[in-house]
Amino acid sequence: MTILSKDNQTNLKNEYHAEIAKVYNNSIKMTDYCLSCVKFFAKLRNYIICFDKHRIDNDFWFGYSDCGQGMSYDENNNRVEAIQNNLYEYFINKNVENIDTKIKNLKNYIECNTNSRYIFYFVKVYEESNIIGNISMRMFYRNDVDTNNKLTINEAKLYLELLLKYREIIVKQCNSYWKRYGSSKIKLNTYWADC
Repeated sequence: MTILSKDNQTNLKNEYHAEIAKVYNNSIKMTDYCLSCVKFFAKLRNYIICFDKHRIDNDFWFGYSDCGQGMSYDENNNRVEAIQNNLYEYFINKNVENIDTKIKNLKNYIECNTNSRYIFYFVKVYEESNIIGNISMRMFYRNDVDTNNKLTINEAKLYLELLLKYREIIVKQCNSYWKRYGSSKIKLNTYWADC
């Protein structure tokens, strides 16, 4: 995809740097920090979309309760044991869970020709800039949005393509982590949930 070419990314990075410098009054510390948090950039309309660097989740918690709400101690331990038998799949699925939900909802949005229960639209991260964070393109009930910022079908298709690429990058990152550490750094923890 040409949007992820090195030249395109360099241009978007420079554009992002100029926008973020305006937001933080040319603070070098803040602009460097903001740049360090972004994995790649894209542009739709005049908006810069930032896809954040993914932090691998390797610490999973499972609650149980003895007061009749939720799982019992034994059920919870059985669940953790079943997860340990398929730990690799669980690890990957948990790390892409949020992006998979967004992909599913965006596909529905496209299939319904934007007449789905929710709509996607641009939300600026900073009011005085054209920067949009990856997570800022959210679903809201149809009557909660300015229709000027609503994604068109073509924009939604492009964004879906970007999300699929982002998911691919996260899976690749998780596979590298798994190859390096295996299950040694994956923590499955249980806790007693107070009634």
